[in-house]
Amino acid sequence: MRLPRDNSSVTVDPIKSEYAGKYQCEVLSQRWREGSESPGAENLGQGPAQCVNQAAVPIYERDLSWNKTLDLRFQSYHQGGLSLNQTTIKGAQSRQQRPMEPPSASPHRWRVHWHRSLLTVSLLIFWSPSITAQPKIESVPPHAAEGFDVLLALRNPPENIFVYIWYKAETPRDSNNRIVSYTPQAQVNDSGPAYTGRETIYHNGSLLIQNITRSNAGAYTLQMSTISGLVEARGQIRMHHMVTKPSIQASFTTVTENKGSVTLTCHSNHTEISFRWLFEGQSLQLTERTMLSRNHGALTIDPIKRWDAGEYQCEVYNPVSSSKSDPLVLAVKYDDSASRSGLSGGALAGVVVGVLAGVALIAALVCFLCIRNTGRPGPS
Repeated sequence: MRLPRDNSSVTVDPIKSEYAGKYQCEVLSQRWREGSESPGAENLGQGPAQCVNQAAVPIYERDLSWNKTLDLRFQSYHQGGLSLNQTTIKGAQSRQQRPMEPPSASPHRWRVHWHRSLLTVSLLIFWSPSITAQPKIESVPPHAAEGFDVLLALRNPPENIFVYIWYKAETPRDSNNRIVSYTPQAQVNDSGPAYTGRETIYHNGSLLIQNITRSNAGAYTLQMSTISGLVEARGQIRMHHMVTKPSIQASFTTVTENKGSVTLTCHSNHTEISFRWLFEGQSLQLTERTMLSRNHGALTIDPIKRWDAGEYQCEVYNPVSSSKSDPLVLAVKYDDSASRSGLSGGALAGVVVGVLAGVALIAALVCFLCIRNTGRPGPS
């Protein structure tokens, strides 16, 4: 804090939380008095103050009257909170200090009457506490199946926790949902109505549930009693089935190349699963001739090519398990002779027609020559 020479204002810079509280400004008005007379009586500050004390003869007169509205100026912010770089109390009217000339030939003592005015100021300091991470519950592992052990781990716990209370519910309204409570200082556990004997609470408030069942799925709430009040954190156990082996059904298992299409369908007894297709033990590479259904449970190949022949499998999976079907063999038939000639059926037909046309043309030419030779006269 800093004060000017005349003490008429106070500056607080930087502001700190310990500066919060009430502040008082005391205004003293002195005046000379001899008996009932006083030189400079007109200079006495007329305020709510009363004469409360007497003192020795002063050298100077100081008269401050506080009769204007108090004005606190708050400027700027500092380190996340309010900083009073300048806190000024306005309204003080001061008269210049001037030498007091003692009256000549005065046989009496001079008495000083002190007039005191008190102004009370409440300086309220607001600051933002540092942003800290909120407590939360993390399920380890995040997905589980029946028979798994799951730890509901408390992350970012608050300070000074007196009691931990776990509930099998999203909101701790019903005491019948209380699993267990724990007092760290006394190291005392208290089981609740929802306790099954498979729950263990640790010193840090985390809860372990062993060999979980379908009844353990759902929301959990941890209620913590702290020096600042109740604090709650919520978590969840997500459960899934262990998937079983799927099967494949094909529209055709033997097809002829370039004649029609084939659709393979993967069947499973589970919901909330994903599908994946494999060809010859490897993930199937999709082309412009392969199409998957919306849920990827069906595969269509159109048109069929000879290189599509082979073993197909489908795989179903969820976050905790996966399973593959038995292989399905797709056979593709094709004309081997046409393959060896390197010509298509249309090209072969064109060749045959061309050959026949050539033979007919040659036969016609031979006939023409024969007729011509026959019609010539013999030698004389």
